[in-house]
Amino acid sequence: MKLSIRDNKEIEAIIASLSEDDKEIIAEEVERLAELKCANPIMGAISGYEPSEFTALACEWLDESDSEYQVKVSEVLWNLLTFRVTREYALNIFRNRHSFDEVA
Repeated sequence: MKLSIRDNKEIEAIIASLSEDDKEIIAEEVERLAELKCANPIMGAISGYEPSEFTALACEWLDESDSEYQVKVSEVLWNLLTFRVTREYALNIFRNRHSFDEVA
């Protein structure tokens, strides 16, 4: 789906007008995704980004021993998932609004 500038503005307006019920649905989906039993992808991205000879050891230490790092990485994942899921939700609303245009 290729979005125009007008489409982007409409999607931004949808996001700005989300109700508290909509935000609760989004939060529940973010929580579901964040609690999946897999490794946090942020940690993998950090360790793979321009590694030096000490990167693997430093990341292992951070992953296993540094609780402040683990909290920050979890917060980053939560924030990015919230950003993504909010846009997915808005795109679904946008598509539903315009699906009748395609049928006609």
